[in-house]
Amino acid sequence: MDTLENSAPRVSVIVVTHNSDAFIARCLASIQHALSEVPHEIVIVDNASVDDTIAIVHEVAANAAIIRNSENVGFAQACNQAARLAKARYWFFLNPDTWAQDHGFGEMLVYAAKNSAAIVGPRLTDPDGTVHKSWDQRNSVCSVLADVLSLAFFLRALRRRPAMQPNCPINVRFLVGAALLIDSKRFRGEALFDERFFFTGEERDLCLRTANNGGRVVYYPHYTITHIGGGGDGHSCFHISQWINSMKTFSVKHGGRGCGLAVRAAFFFYILDYMIAFYVKSIFKRDRMALRNYMLFLRYRQLLRWYWGLIKYDELLYSCAKMKE
Repeated sequence: MDTLENSAPRVSVIVVTHNSDAFIARCLASIQHALSEVPHEIVIVDNASVDDTIAIVHEVAANAAIIRNSENVGFAQACNQAARLAKARYWFFLNPDTWAQDHGFGEMLVYAAKNSAAIVGPRLTDPDGTVHKSWDQRNSVCSVLADVLSLAFFLRALRRRPAMQPNCPINVRFLVGAALLIDSKRFRGEALFDERFFFTGEERDLCLRTANNGGRVVYYPHYTITHIGGGGDGHSCFHISQWINSMKTFSVKHGGRGCGLAVRAAFFFYILDYMIAFYVKSIFKRDRMALRNYMLFLRYRQLLRWYWGLIKYDELLYSCAKMKE
């Protein structure tokens, strides 16, 4: 077995960027500090950034290998590009809007090696220290369907989530993809992520495939990554549409056409119910909240039109962007 005391596992840190200049400096500085005693390399895949992301990468991580795509090819494809280039035994996929804890990364590597873990996910927290629910014992088409329906009809009781934060590593079925340590030996010679997932859902698919093939998927609470992505717009047209597309792909892939149709129907009610809820709130709320709720109603109305094929995806994103102006 590899240990840090003898023949330490080397790690390739893989970061996919897209207009990430607000975050990337802190992300790269923190992970280099966390890995100061661990042999490592950094691989950056940039999805056609038009800001200062690449200039900052050159400044903060001068030795990083950089792949520059001429267009945004999506997260899954970009990760696969990096995995083909990475040389280390372990791959550590890290979102650019994160920063790493100073100490403990080496111990996580030792744990992964000693316990033959295929995928390990560290604890994720908000900047204020609030722990994310970044793992789940459920990962199936049925759990996706239950989650969508519970959101559609505002039935939070149906969304069974981890009730307590574990204080030791546990086997799980799902890990959030903001920070994942992956044993490359299990995936050499094959595409790691399914590139049908453009953005979101690819880690759910990977975790399910890995667990179904006998690989250990482990939540490791002894090392912490701070992730600020969760503070974004939860009603973003881009994020909602990508989530919908990904979950439909996931459901058809792992449950067949019938499951795909069921999930598609659930998302119809999800969009419709939120549209109605925000419209009702816009009537009974006052001042700024009334305006905000009315704008969200318009956003979900556009999402519904896109869902029924009445407008194209580019029109959806353009119209939602105009609403923010």
